[in-house]
Amino acid sequence: MGHAGTGKSTYCDTMRKHCEEIKRSVHVVNLDPAAEVFEYPVSIDIKNLITVDEVIDELAYGPNDETTSTTTITL
Repeated sequence: MGHAGTGKSTYCDTMRKHCEEIKRSVHVVNLDPAAEVFEYPVSIDIKNLITVDEVIDELAYGPNDETTSTTTITL
């Protein structure tokens, strides 16, 4: 968890590549409901359970509140 641009996706991709290089199985799980594009395969995506738009519509939240709420609701 961290702010946008802090390297979370870069870290995930680096760890995925490392695991593949040493012949270990790895699965990346996306917990960011606002993330749309990945440069690596995602095994589980939170958007399959709940979307940012659903939270905005149902709870009348703004663009900054919905990401935290979506993750909290799912967990």
